[in-house]
Amino acid sequence: MGADKEEIVDLVNRFFVSLDVGRFDDEWAAEMFTADVRVKYPTGAYEGIDAVRADIASAFQMFERTQHLAANHLVSVDSDGADVRWDAIHTHVLRGPNAGELFTSGGYYEAEVVRTEHGWRFRRQELNVVWTTGPRPDATLRSTVDRVPS
Repeated sequence: MGADKEEIVDLVNRFFVSLDVGRFDDEWAAEMFTADVRVKYPTGAYEGIDAVRADIASAFQMFERTQHLAANHLVSVDSDGADVRWDAIHTHVLRGPNAGELFTSGGYYEAEVVRTEHGWRFRRQELNVVWTTGPRPDATLRSTVDRVPS
């Protein structure tokens, strides 16, 4: 199971690096998520790989640059599935009225990952923000994305 844990931590790290380089295409989404993925972020709740990809791409329109750091990965593997928790700090350089200023948040993710024929993928992911600092991003810079009904 040690190799599985390493691969899952690698998935988390690749996810964060991909956010910072702005890679949000269909190939990227398939490398990160299952087709039936469900997420809950501060921007809303989304279901399905296309909705999740579109939300992330839309949210990152609010930022000039970002840096995401992950730590304290806790992975509990059970056969072809696993629960994952990790701490995170997200630093964003804003666009819009507060261009150049930093909006930073800290919190933790809780996720479910599954083994697929192409490797581990997120099936569920939830970001729990514990703190923020700096001016809020300008949400008018985002495109519209359909949310999962509450």
